[in-house]
Parts: sequence; C-alpha cells; structure tokens
Amino acid sequence: MSSLFDIYPGALTAPAHALLVLGDPAAAPAAPGPSPLSTLVFPLLLVGAYFLIFAPAMKRQKDHRKYVETLGVGSEVLTTGGIFGVITQIKDDRLVVEIAKGLRVEVERSHVEARPAAPADKSKPAS
Repeated sequence: MSSLFDIYPGALTAPAHALLVLGDPAAAPAAPGPSPLSTLVFPLLLVGAYFLIFAPAMKRQKDHRKYVETLGVGSEVLTTGGIFGVITQIKDDRLVVEIAKGLRVEVERSHVEARPAAPADKSKPAS
C-alpha cells in the first residue's frame, strides 16, 4: 500500500504557488487599529442615553420636589395610592389629608402625586 507521500512527493514542503496565493506569513501587514468612528460610538450612546432617559427623569423629580414644597393647608391632592383628599395639617415629613368628612390619614410628602384635575362640567353637551 502506498502512502500519501508516495503519491504526492511534495506534500511535506510548501510549493511555490502556495506561497504566492497565501503570501509570506513573515511579511504579513500589521492589523489596522480601530477606526476613529468606532471609538466614538460608545460615548455617543452614553450621551444619547443621558438626554433620552436620565435628564427627563431628573427634571420630573425636580418638578415634583418643587410641587410638594408649594403645598399648603387646603390644597387638594392625589396620593400615589390613588386617594383624593384635602391637606388639613402639615408636619415635618408628613401631610395630614382628609379623605372624607372626619376621616384623616397621614401621608408621606413624597407620596403626594399631583393636584387632581378639575372635573369636567357634564351639564353642558360637548360641541
């Protein structure tokens, strides 16, 4: 039985045409570095995330903090639990809210969501 080397005598040595096709491995060009555009992609994504996500959230927090500071006795409020009421007393970190005649609850200031919208007048037909 003949071996592979008997059939192909040049199997162990690289033929000259293989060097032309593959090139000389010692003379291989250096790999190029990252392009300037690819180095800017990640910082641009961070800046975009800041303006699309973090900046609006911080603005909402600032507006809510300012709103809670302006609340006074007699202000109508809506809590984050969905309870409507009127502020009857203001404590250091809590508000006393009357939710029904004679029924008062204490609510943490941060759990006051907003002033309730004025109810629409249903006596007039919509035009």
